[in-house]
Amino acid sequence: MKPLSGRKPHCHTYRPYDLYYPNLETILEKDAAKKRGLGYVLKQWGMDGRWRFIEANSRWLCESEGNYGMTTLEVMAGYWATKKLGVFHRGLPHSVIITDHQAIVPIMNSKTLDEIKNP
Repeated sequence: MKPLSGRKPHCHTYRPYDLYYPNLETILEKDAAKKRGLGYVLKQWGMDGRWRFIEANSRWLCESEGNYGMTTLEVMAGYWATKKLGVFHRGLPHSVIITDHQAIVPIMNSKTLDEIKNP
């Protein structure tokens, strides 16, 4: 084994997240895993022509959530992610959420929030 003397550790030069710019294209990728957990990544298309990571998070499912169906878990992942990232989404002219669960696409695209009546 060699000591790290004279070398800069990788953790000092690695920047995991970039700054958020409201004027750049922003997407949210989310996913749910049965019996595992929920996760998301918020990315922006940078001025240098590549995707920049702004925020990422995940959480385990509690015992009762592990009994939910996959469609419910995928919708829950989208809700949880947008709730956590509210500060980034407020004020954007539109929002893009990417999912790998085809069954929820028509559910999420059928109505906008102002068309949903809350009794």
